[in-house]
Amino acid sequence: MLLSGASSSIARVIQMSTLFISVPFAIRYLGTERFGLWMTINSVLAIASFADFGLGNGLLNVVASAYGKGDFDAIKRAISSSVLVLFAISGLFSAAFWACFRYIHWAHVFNTHSRTAGQEAGPAVAVFFCCFAVSLPFGIVQRLQLAYQEGFLNGIWSAAGSILGLVGLFLAIHMKLGLPWLVAAVAGMPALMLVLNSLVLLIKRPYLRPSWSSYSWHMSEHILKMGGLFFVLQVAMTIGSQTDNLVISRILGPEYVTQYAVPLKLFQCVPIFAGFFMQALWPAYGEAASRKDAGWIRNAYRKSLAVNLAIAIPAALFLMLTARTIVHYWIGDTVRPSTLLLVGLGSYCATYTLIGPISALMNGLSVLKFQAVSWSLMAIANLLLSIFLTRSIGISGVVFGTVVAQILFIIVPSLLHIPSCLRKIETGAEGPAAG
Repeated sequence: MLLSGASSSIARVIQMSTLFISVPFAIRYLGTERFGLWMTINSVLAIASFADFGLGNGLLNVVASAYGKGDFDAIKRAISSSVLVLFAISGLFSAAFWACFRYIHWAHVFNTHSRTAGQEAGPAVAVFFCCFAVSLPFGIVQRLQLAYQEGFLNGIWSAAGSILGLVGLFLAIHMKLGLPWLVAAVAGMPALMLVLNSLVLLIKRPYLRPSWSSYSWHMSEHILKMGGLFFVLQVAMTIGSQTDNLVISRILGPEYVTQYAVPLKLFQCVPIFAGFFMQALWPAYGEAASRKDAGWIRNAYRKSLAVNLAIAIPAALFLMLTARTIVHYWIGDTVRPSTLLLVGLGSYCATYTLIGPISALMNGLSVLKFQAVSWSLMAIANLLLSIFLTRSIGISGVVFGTVVAQILFIIVPSLLHIPSCLRKIETGAEGPAAG
């Protein structure tokens, strides 16, 4: 787990470095409206990340549990059953997208104003979708490596995708290409790395190769049943965390998305760095739960909470005081975050960092029903509050809507519910998954 966490740390450092390098070049080249369009399209496609119907996360829990028990036959059946279904889903979504694509007025959808942004909106969405369609089935490799406690390999491939994406971005800017080409570089390289990572894994472990003979409807039904809860959870989490840019774009215009997205990326560095070991903890919690090791789970959970809070609070305060200066030297005078926005982002930074270890524990213990309900309530409250507050106080409204909804519907209920989940494991009772 330490190796996985260290590798994830290096990968995320590289990802954040490429982000900090690319953003000023992209803003200067595209301008605020086209850059805001890019960020909004990215958010819309992120909302489609639940299109696997929770199969990826369901597979992660099934494989982690089977790996802890040494049941390699179940792992083979689970992989084959999931991969075949995901390729079918990707094909169906692709057919539906291309059937509808030409009939959608993309410039109106994203509320663009300039002619160039309006012309590029549709092609940029198409490129994003192609990358998404490839990532949907091949992204399963990341779940398998996490289940096998080999998350460090994900870190290596992710870092390679980030570096190649940055190189592609610079080439596109140097050649004076349009937004769709920049999207292809930044989103296409990580998708390509998923494909290569999958091929390398199957060469290294040929017994994991999916096959028709290993397909099991019973296993698909089991993963879909567990994945169904993950699906509801993913939908709610995505709506709760990825609609801010879309709300701003529809109410104020895509150029205002840039004013929000740039300082947001700066504050998001904190939960990203604080969550280095969270991905590794998820399958580790699942394995420990299968061994009824409640003591280890409680100890790891408490330490993860303490570490994340120790990082989040000082970092949030520091960024609230210095973010305006950092953004000035990073971007220039194009983006000028207000004091109200910085206070909101600092609060968001602290709450989101706290949610990381809570989600890792609940996902590892398959406490899905509780999460699905709480995140659904949070998503509804967040969207309504964000729309109301954005109309009232501007772009700061979306982040304050998110913070209030996170505290009321995620953090407080989860902290009250987790002790009962741990008691179930201690007493040997069935069903963290029913939580």
